[in-house]
Amino acid sequence: MTTLIFSDTHLTDKFEPDKFNKLKEVIKQADRVIINGDFFDGHLVDFDDFCRSQWKKLFPLLKQKKAVYVLGNHDEKELLDERVKLFSDKVLDNFEFVSKGKKFIVEHGHHLAPSLEFKLGFIKKLRNLNFSKAIYKGYVDFKVFAIKLVGNQYHNYFNRLETEQIKRWAKKNLKANEYLIAGHTHYQTFDPKLRFIGAGMINYGFCQCVVIDSGKIKIINERY
Repeated sequence: MTTLIFSDTHLTDKFEPDKFNKLKEVIKQADRVIINGDFFDGHLVDFDDFCRSQWKKLFPLLKQKKAVYVLGNHDEKELLDERVKLFSDKVLDNFEFVSKGKKFIVEHGHHLAPSLEFKLGFIKKLRNLNFSKAIYKGYVDFKVFAIKLVGNQYHNYFNRLETEQIKRWAKKNLKANEYLIAGHTHYQTFDPKLRFIGAGMINYGFCQCVVIDSGKIKIINERY
């Protein structure tokens, strides 16, 4: 059985055909799908608007693959409603599965390396205010510009502390033959010694994800 794990698509009500086609392509190739957090961006769009958007064309395919939805810091459970069942069979804070004797722990990562805004509940406090989405959208627009200039090294530089914090958790807590697959940092990395995999993101023209097939780990890093 091939298991696809992807993180941080940050979908909104704005439809992106190239991104949709790439998501559809990688999902179709898997037997099972694990969405590892920040599937939609609740800081930019309401769940209702997301469910009504053209992204709903992905829902039957995800349901067919018995998708497991691991929640992130941009798509907390409180933002969802019963329509989450349209594209997922399970909604969890983390998920574990075994493939050829190897145990894989799938966790978004924001609980392992909480950002300052998450610790302070900053976004939650602003979410209902009219100017909050505008502030966050401005930040996203800046990030798009920066990534065009320097590529995904942007996330390696700005999210390095979170990546190192998650690695420290892996080093301290993982048992023999256990692997941690995390998202959150948007930076794809694989440390075989620590048995830590940063899934990366499917966003900003990058398709980064992980496929587990009979215990073998395949790291996908493509452009769309």
